[in-house]
Amino acid sequence: MKAVALAALIGTALSAPTAQADTPVSTPSPKTLQDGAYWIRAVAAPNYHKYLQTLPANVPGAAVLESYTTAGQFQVEDGQLVNKVSKPPLYMWVEEPADKANPPRTLATSFNTTKNPFGAFAWQGDALTWSVASIKRQNLAAWLVCAKQGLFINTGAYGYQTPSGCSDQTVSRPPLFPRVPISARPWPTLASWLCFVMEMSAGDETMSGLANVTAATPDPLLQRQDGKQLREDCGLETKKLIK
Repeated sequence: MKAVALAALIGTALSAPTAQADTPVSTPSPKTLQDGAYWIRAVAAPNYHKYLQTLPANVPGAAVLESYTTAGQFQVEDGQLVNKVSKPPLYMWVEEPADKANPPRTLATSFNTTKNPFGAFAWQGDALTWSVASIKRQNLAAWLVCAKQGLFINTGAYGYQTPSGCSDQTVSRPPLFPRVPISARPWPTLASWLCFVMEMSAGDETMSGLANVTAATPDPLLQRQDGKQLREDCGLETKKLIK
């Protein structure tokens, strides 16, 4: 009887699945950017400051825009968009349609452990773009956010005949200012406090006034005349800046 039980136990152990070294594991998203990496986020309603990621975080799956707390960190390398905090790194894929001359309005995006074979990613200023020679697009930076916060390539015109259930969107990397806490930034104290007050203010009108007051200073951040742009330049939410 003991021999039978022992044999059964050994058989179970041998047949049980084992984790492979390269199996992606959901890992916590770091609060500090890696060198050369960026958060990627939307900057317009209804997805204002929603961040690119997968759910669960940092594993293969559909590309979505969600909370900053689970955001990936990305680099564009040789046309590939790479999540550098996943283990192993994940590459954004774009759905390849059968009819490239007449593609569907939305092309799904996802993350995989192998390189994307269709098209190339690039920065256009701070905006993330995708292009491929076989599909003609009016705006390479046009995206759509649809059901379950899924992120799609927009093959049509931005803001025109938007598919039902979707919203037009661009996604971009924030300026480099938020890489370090306010207390550690090499800015004049006035600039640091300006960002803090900005994040706590009710609207861009207040920020325009503050920018005008400080426009004569040599700090390029403080020379911003437009409150909305100033708000964007200061970057992430206060909770991410103050540590």
